Amino acid sequence: MFDRASIPDKKPLCLSEHRILTLRDGKLAILASKHTGWVIIEERDYASLTHWLSKSIKLEDTSLSQTSTLNVLWHAGLLVAQGDLSSASTIIKKKKITTLLLKVTGSCNFQCTYCYDYEAKRFKTRLSTERTVSVISEILNTQDDLNIAFHGGEPLLRFDFIKQIVEFIEKNHQHKKIKYTIQTNGSLFTQEIVDFLETKKFTVGISFDGKTYNSNKLRIGPRGSNSFDVLQHLLKNFGEFIRRRCGVLAVVSQSSINEIPDFAIWLQDQGFRSLSLAFMDATGKGLGLTHEVPSPKDAALLYARLVKLIQGGEISKINISSLVSYIDNLFSFIPRDFCNRGPCAAANEFLVLDSENKLRSCDIIYDPFFEIGDATQNPNDDTVLAAREKIGERHIWLKSFGNSCSTCALFGLCGGTCVGKAISSTGSSHTVDQVTCSIAKFIYPTILEEIANIGLDSGPLISYYRKHVLPN
Repeated sequence: MFDRASIPDKKPLCLSEHRILTLRDGKLAILASKHTGWVIIEERDYASLTHWLSKSIKLEDTSLSQTSTLNVLWHAGLLVAQGDLSSASTIIKKKKITTLLLKVTGSCNFQCTYCYDYEAKRFKTRLSTERTVSVISEILNTQDDLNIAFHGGEPLLRFDFIKQIVEFIEKNHQHKKIKYTIQTNGSLFTQEIVDFLETKKFTVGISFDGKTYNSNKLRIGPRGSNSFDVLQHLLKNFGEFIRRRCGVLAVVSQSSINEIPDFAIWLQDQGFRSLSLAFMDATGKGLGLTHEVPSPKDAALLYARLVKLIQGGEISKINISSLVSYIDNLFSFIPRDFCNRGPCAAANEFLVLDSENKLRSCDIIYDPFFEIGDATQNPNDDTVLAAREKIGERHIWLKSFGNSCSTCALFGLCGGTCVGKAISSTGSSHTVDQVTCSIAKFIYPTILEEIANIGLDSGPLISYYRKHVLPN
């Protein structure tokens, strides 16, 4: 039942700023321009609706059926009452830092030829204990929870440091809610490390690009070994832990892209719970491998293949988390995906403490655009907060002036693509990443078509999403 009282009775109503995506069979998706709200409506009903609302109609003057329509629009953030947005569409931008990523070291025992993180001068740098505990305490002194991600380089090269930081938090911030994650190549696992990660309830991401030597050929391990060797070793020696506690991150390159669907099915058969996809960028070591960067067309085709496998039931148990994140944007006014939204989490929620002890708003590429504080500044300094404003300014500019974004119906959902990937591919922050853009232009219309034709109860993609989406 709709809540008639939720909309002001006596204020004139009109549609909020929106864009239109034409679907099949005479249907339209009305998509908010400033957030992720949407509704699907018959094309003829949209024409009647706009005519009706142009008369400055008030809720008290509507019939029951009209009230139902207005409630749907109101709760999707697509209705304005005398200039005031509905409470549902007033997006509360999180001011607090929800995730702190610690670049534990610039060093790595692998020599991946596409490594986005590599820089010769930074390879031997190490995050200091003093700087780390200072930043953590500065954050936790003003909030009660934090996600802490250990990253590198290869973070397990400094396993003692990781233990030290966790012990500090348990001793000094024992009443705070802390979640730990780590991204690793998996080659340094020992029973001691596995037991520690298990005891402290770490979420673990392990990097593999496929189930064959060819798909992993850009991931060169110690003494010339291949990531596939590491994967086989982990399954043999720590199989139960790997399947239950770990997700797989695959970097998609031209060498691996065609094998990703089979890899997803293989991981599912092996009992893995999740697979996330990251498309290779021409940055770091990748500057010398531009021919390995997938094209926008190939990226969209990969997602199309994965969608087909989900629709056919071949992929069901494993969470393709990067796909689920796209779908989740349709069902949350505050998307959980840090990247595929606007502005991205670099504007407020995400903070990087790099291996040079400096503050960055993101680590996707090492570009001055993301530098927000030197090795002495704290995350809540006014100058640090001001440095983040460029993220939001880019989003606003793209919405109004971007060559493709200013007219794209999907802008409220995708937010103008990842700024770091845009910089790595074009050299400019005021552009879009064509790979991410191509994926969004495939995913969102596909999902909206399914909802328009089947509804929210039984479509294969929505059912898959509901099975794997993280709880709020």
